[in-house]
Amino acid sequence: MMEARIYNGSMLAGIVLLLAGIFMHSWSLVAFGALIAGAGGFFGVFSSAKDK
Repeated sequence: MMEARIYNGSMLAGIVLLLAGIFMHSWSLVAFGALIAGAGGFFGVFSSAKDK
């Protein structure tokens, strides 16, 4: 359960970084935010599937 909270938090942080990068026209920040959000979502799916 704690893992899912960490992964969801990292996905949310990645989305915030992605949006900040779009706002500031920083494509490296957009890429970094997408990487963090994607990893958080990817591992979050496996974490929630493991709990069921």
